[in-house]
Amino acid sequence: MRYTSFVKDQKYFLITICACSVYFVVACLTPEINHVFEPGTYLMLHGMIESVSIVIALMSFGITWHSYPQAKNGQNLFLGCAVLAVGLMDILHTLSYQGLPDFITPNTADKAAKFWVFARLAGGVLYAAAAFVAFDKKSSIKPLTLLSLALALPVVSFFLVIFGGGLIPSMFLPGEGLTPLKIGLEYLATALRLAAALLFLRLYFKTSEKHFLLFTGAMTVSIYSELLFTMYKSPYDLFNLAGHIYKLIAFLFIYLVLFATSVKKPYTELAAAKKKLRDYTSSLELKIRERTRDIALKNSELENLNRLKSEFLAICSHDMKSPLQANLILLEGLLEGLEGELSPEQRKVLEGIITNEEELLGLIRNLLDYARKDEARATLNLSEVDACAFLEEWAGTHSMIARKRGINFSSNAKSLEGMKFYFDKFKVSQLLGNLFSNALKFTPNGGDIMILAYPAGKDKWLTVDFFNSGPAIPADRLSAVFDKYTTSGEAEGTGLGLNICKTIAEQHGGAIWAESEEGSGTKFTFTFPSAPRPLPE
Repeated sequence: MRYTSFVKDQKYFLITICACSVYFVVACLTPEINHVFEPGTYLMLHGMIESVSIVIALMSFGITWHSYPQAKNGQNLFLGCAVLAVGLMDILHTLSYQGLPDFITPNTADKAAKFWVFARLAGGVLYAAAAFVAFDKKSSIKPLTLLSLALALPVVSFFLVIFGGGLIPSMFLPGEGLTPLKIGLEYLATALRLAAALLFLRLYFKTSEKHFLLFTGAMTVSIYSELLFTMYKSPYDLFNLAGHIYKLIAFLFIYLVLFATSVKKPYTELAAAKKKLRDYTSSLELKIRERTRDIALKNSELENLNRLKSEFLAICSHDMKSPLQANLILLEGLLEGLEGELSPEQRKVLEGIITNEEELLGLIRNLLDYARKDEARATLNLSEVDACAFLEEWAGTHSMIARKRGINFSSNAKSLEGMKFYFDKFKVSQLLGNLFSNALKFTPNGGDIMILAYPAGKDKWLTVDFFNSGPAIPADRLSAVFDKYTTSGEAEGTGLGLNICKTIAEQHGGAIWAESEEGSGTKFTFTFPSAPRPLPE
């Protein structure tokens, strides 16, 4: 499948490779087709071909050099510097060509051939070496060092050819043609390009990166070029010109490889990433809508369940409270002797039953309050209340229960005489009742329960301290006693009483807190404003 895709995408590249291969085979089989051009015509064609190939080499270097800081593709930069070195040596070759004005020293076919051989050998070595350079961001290549080496190669070749004298043997002899050394070096350059082609073909099979296959094609055309340079007889003949054309095609393929990987590929990947992001955004919006709809359904279900729970608790609590209240009336009548005098043992048992019934009734009241606790402030029945009279009456009613338990009970609200406060009498009775019930649980026989009410602060808030001499609440549990289902000690309970106290205090715009210390007992304090306050958001 990937080969079919490659053929479809690179059909012009493959057509060019096939055409180059066909002409090369024809040239090898029919050397008589070689043709010698007029020097002027050849020099014009040669100059044009070399100029274009040199421009391509410089463009290839520019692309890789300027894209490296972002792409970090060390292999591309290495190839770009290699093409730059070859391109600069090709400039020396072109300027030294026989028939052009002398370049420092007299121009000859041998001088041009020497620069050519330097360029071909350097290119073969560098192309093969590039296959071993990392082509991802793991590359640790140093750009300036690489550029310095690329510039050093044409400089060295310049001094060796121009000023080296007889250091370099002849490559071309007038009247005889190419020397065996020149032909051998061309074969060496061909072998180096064959090695580069095989190395990059191996990389292609290893990574499936198409540009490696393109570079293999460039090396194939370059091989044809080198072999043609072993066949020409004159510096102006057709095989020589064909070798330059093949070299231009190879340079163009290398440029396309570097352009595709340094410029085109990032933009292609960016476009693909944008498309993927758009698709993801579209699917994300759909998922959000689906999740929002699911959450809305779940919320609706939870609201229905919460409503059913509240209704269930309210019905159960109400239905259980009525028979318990009736039982309490009957039990209290028995205790008062309506059905005859009771023995001390019977009275003691009956008092225990009444106490348990009262506690059970208190638990049911808490459940009923909890079922209704989410109602807004509008459920409060606020009225102007004489706080001193209200608290004294409440304390008088509940002091009897404390005395029956053997607990000393006292209250003091005299500092509130003549003061009026706005609150819901029924709710505040519930608050006091829950604090009282809580105190009864933890105050031992002979212990104390004390209530002190007074106006506090410059705004004269109603403040009530509810003290009991029972064991202290551990410090690590003190801040949590007003949470739902949390008890203030080891006694059993629903853990709703103090939470309901907190709700009632906050409904009135006030607050409640607890203080406890070992050996000193526990004090609950709640405070209300003198006039109604808005509920906190």
